[in-house]
Amino acid sequence: MYRYPDEINWQAHFWFDRKLIASGIWASLPKASRSIFPIIGCHRNEHGLSFPAERTMAILCGRTDKTVREGVRGLAGLYNLKILPYITSRGRRSKKFYLVAPPREPGRAFPFYRCLLEKGLWQELSPAAQSLYPVMRHFGFFDSQTYREWDDPDFQEQNFDQVYRERDFDYCEAEMLQLLRHAGLARPSLAPALASLEQNALVEPVDRDPNGRPWLWRVRFKTQSWFPRELLNRKIRERYGRQ
Repeated sequence: MYRYPDEINWQAHFWFDRKLIASGIWASLPKASRSIFPIIGCHRNEHGLSFPAERTMAILCGRTDKTVREGVRGLAGLYNLKILPYITSRGRRSKKFYLVAPPREPGRAFPFYRCLLEKGLWQELSPAAQSLYPVMRHFGFFDSQTYREWDDPDFQEQNFDQVYRERDFDYCEAEMLQLLRHAGLARPSLAPALASLEQNALVEPVDRDPNGRPWLWRVRFKTQSWFPRELLNRKIRERYGRQ
C-alpha cells in the first residue's frame, strides 16, 4: 500500500497538454477523472507507461476506491491516453496506462509537479479545486511588466531569462467565465474551489477589483507547504488497516 515518502522529489513532473483544456475535453470529463489524471501523469515513466494502483490513486487524490474506478472509466477514449488491463505478478487484476507526451512545441504544455502529490496537497483539495488548478496553470503567464509592478519594483530587464527559469509561479488573470467554462464547474463552486487552492498555498490573490473580488492571482507550481509524513501515513493506516 502507498506510503507518503520521507524525501520529496521536487523536480519530477509530467507535461500537461494544454490541448486537453483548450479543446474543452477537460471540462467534459467527470470530476473523478480530473482528480486522478494528474496522478497518472506524475507516475508516467520515460516509455509513457504509468502503473499507479487503484488504492494509490485513491490515497493521493483523497477519494474512495469506487470514485477512482469511476474516474478511470471516464478517461476511456481520451485522445492521449490508453487504458490497458493486465494481471499483476500477484495474480490480481489491475490497469496500466499509456500517456502520450504532447508535441514539443512552445507553449503546448506546462509542467505538473509530482511534489504536489507527495506533500499531501492534492488529496486535501476539493474535487472542484482539482478541476480548477490545471485551468489556472493553462491560463498562466509571466512577463516583466507584471512582475515588476507586483513583485519586484527594482527588476531589471536583463535579468528576465534567469528570473523566468527560476520562478515558482505564474500570474493568472482569466475571467471568471473562462475559468468556469474550462474547468467544467458551476458558478457557485468557483469561490469554494479558489478558497481550497488558497488554503493549500497553490494560489494567492495579487489584486482585487473595486468590489473586492480578486482579478489577478499567483498560481504556484510548487509550494513550501506540506503535511507531516507521520500524520498522512497514520491516516492511511486508520482508514485501510492492513488491506
